[in-house]
Amino acid sequence: MDIRIQCIVVDASDCELLARFWSSVLGWRITYESDAEWCLEPPEGDPANDVADVRWVVLADPEGNEFCVLPPLPPESD
Repeated sequence: MDIRIQCIVVDASDCELLARFWSSVLGWRITYESDAEWCLEPPEGDPANDVADVRWVVLADPEGNEFCVLPPLPPESD
């Protein structure tokens, strides 16, 4: 089963700061912005990754929201 992230919701005191942070980290573009809401969208063709049996590191964004960083998976052979 393929999984594609279509949105991320983060509770933030500074929406602009976190939108720009996540845009930079994920390589997604900002598609909408207002005082209380900023929306990011992944690039076309963003590949889904299977993360079974993978070790990861938990980090935090500037407001303390935790996220996991995983190594890239090797490309699938044809």
